[in-house]
Amino acid sequence: MGRSHKRREMLSKNTRDKTQLFTKREWVELIHPDHPVVDFTLEHKGSELQAVFVENRTLFGNILLAPRFTPFNISVTHHMDRPEGYNAFEKEIRLLEELHRQTRKYKYVQFKCHKDLVHVPAAHTGEAFCFYACGAWIPANRNTEKLRESLFRNARNHLNHAEEEGISIRNGSLAETESLFRMDPYYYGSGLTIQTLEKIIDQFTQDDQMLFLCAEKNNILYAVGIFFHSGDSWYMLMNLINKEQKCRSANTALIWQGIQHALKNDCHFYFDGSMQTDIMKRFKSFDAASYSYCYGGWYASRFLKKLHAAWL
Repeated sequence: MGRSHKRREMLSKNTRDKTQLFTKREWVELIHPDHPVVDFTLEHKGSELQAVFVENRTLFGNILLAPRFTPFNISVTHHMDRPEGYNAFEKEIRLLEELHRQTRKYKYVQFKCHKDLVHVPAAHTGEAFCFYACGAWIPANRNTEKLRESLFRNARNHLNHAEEEGISIRNGSLAETESLFRMDPYYYGSGLTIQTLEKIIDQFTQDDQMLFLCAEKNNILYAVGIFFHSGDSWYMLMNLINKEQKCRSANTALIWQGIQHALKNDCHFYFDGSMQTDIMKRFKSFDAASYSYCYGGWYASRFLKKLHAAWL
């Protein structure tokens, strides 16, 4: 039914390269250069599951974790005319159960699913736990002009103000944004280094999988956004703001440029980030729709599940 990465046969290399950035080994190896990466490609009746993990050693044995700074680490692609309904459900369950079978040697397996993979709790995956969280996105079928008209008042005002003040949105570089990156406690404080970010930029700018934007005026850099293309979507994975020279309208204009880029290329746009109220309010001000996704993990035994719960 499926094979680990050492023996897998891909349905189509072009399709995989086009649709699956975040479940590629190359992506995770850049994010976690000091840890082994384990990935799987499983196939069942025209559907394909891709999963990627970071392997860690613990006192109780090896575990698989979802990579940092990655919107999802498990996704399923249905290569058929109607990728919904019972057929899709049955294939997803079979693929998830096979993934569980192939990862039984690990004491714990952590996952964060693509939003279209919603049937995880229905799969027989042993001692598992699942939660649901929400995010914000703008579907590819939104018209740019109509979307701008439907922006909430604060976002629309900020966008108008940025245009009146002459805020410039242009392509950026890591060299000029390094100081903003070092001041940000979320990215720099979570282990994402300048060296790692430099390798990511070098690898993914060549094939139009990354968009690096800056918002500035009079040589003052106000905000930076880094967007990545995966499949039929663009993801805003980094958003840096100059805390010494604050200009909210500049960041609004920068995000709006990223949204326009996605929609003009017939792609969805995802605000990847926190569910904190203020951040979600910011995303929703662009008239973004909400979506839910599943995350959680499964354990090798009930004892380990209880032990983990007690430790937390």
